[in-house]
Amino acid sequence: MRRRHAGFTLLELIVVMVIVGILVTIGFTIYGDIRQKEVLRQGAQQFSADLNNSRSIARRLSQTVQVTANSGTSTYTITRPISGTSTMTTFTLPENMTFTAPLSVTFQQPYGFAPQFLNSDGQQTTLTLANRSISVAVIGLAGKVVVREN
Repeated sequence: MRRRHAGFTLLELIVVMVIVGILVTIGFTIYGDIRQKEVLRQGAQQFSADLNNSRSIARRLSQTVQVTANSGTSTYTITRPISGTSTMTTFTLPENMTFTAPLSVTFQQPYGFAPQFLNSDGQQTTLTLANRSISVAVIGLAGKVVVREN
């Protein structure tokens, strides 16, 4: 009588390792996509919050506040008067995110309106990261900020 040996053969072990490798590869790909999407959302949220905050400052403190973003860059500036002088603060978007279109918005005192958009639909820019993008628009006289995923 022959006895069967308990355990795995080399072929079975290789098959299991290949399957685990495929699953890990798929997991990393999905994780990378999710992370990229989340970083993009985070950047859009940061930028839209700064736009809303600028509008709020213009309204609350009765000051003119300007937000400017240039295309092809990952920075934007907020200019507002502090203690009688004009102060410009530069902010940077997360990771390698860039603006694809310029955006320049001036929220004017005393109500925080954006009068440059009185007779237009407003202005829009797109934030891009690798192959993903998200749009941020400032709409109408009130300067409402709208974020749209593409």
